[in-house]
Order: sequence, then C-alpha cells, then structure tokens
Amino acid sequence: MASVNLKNIPDHLHIRLRERARRNNRSLQKELLAILEDTVVSDERRQQTQANLERWRKQREGMASELTQQEVTEAIEEVRR
Repeated sequence: MASVNLKNIPDHLHIRLRERARRNNRSLQKELLAILEDTVVSDERRQQTQANLERWRKQREGMASELTQQEVTEAIEEVRR
C-alpha cells in the first residue's frame, strides 16, 4: 500500500482536522483517508453525471430535430385514445 506524507500543514487546519477525527471517532490518519476517498468518489460521480447530462442533451437534440411539435402532440393524443 502506498503512503503519502503531508508537511507544513497550517496549525489552524491541523487543529480542525484533529477535531473532525475526534468527532468521527477516528485517528487523524483514518480521517484523512476518509476525506480523500469521499472527495475522489464525489468527483467521479460528478464527472459521470456530467457525461450523462451531455449524452442526454445530444439525444434530445437529435430527437427534437426529427419530430415537430405537431407530431409530438398527435403521438400523445394517439396514446391517450
């Protein structure tokens, strides 16, 4: 397993991290690892969401150019019958 060393952490940040670790009943090491994991997972989810939105926009654009409003209205009315 790889390791990372952090140096020159400002005192105020170190204090806040220790307090957060204490609130979560974790060691400072485990708290930092949890923060990193949460950040990476959140970033991956955000990127996937952005990719999905872009794909859906492109699909919608393709659909919009193929159907007129009248055709959509007629299709809805037909389904309702």
